[in-house]
Amino acid sequence: MKNTKSALTFPCKFPIKIIGHNSPAFEEEVKKIVEKKCPKGAFIELRKNKSTSKKYLSFTFTFTAKNKPQIDRLYASFTQCKQVVMVL
Repeated sequence: MKNTKSALTFPCKFPIKIIGHNSPAFEEEVKKIVEKKCPKGAFIELRKNKSTSKKYLSFTFTFTAKNKPQIDRLYASFTQCKQVVMVL
């Protein structure tokens, strides 16, 4: 049986970091997923940062999470994206 307990208290602000190659396609895909999966009013911030070598781009996406399944769905959406190298 799967343990569904969470250390988080919902609703809460929750950050997800998405890392990919520095390209317009990666940036577009991240923004598309955020707009599609995050309900209006829950989106708080999307910060962008380039690596020192400028080869990689990371986004820290912070939103108001309502429950753990919502977080799991967002992680799944980002990890299924071909341009994404890593999700933290």
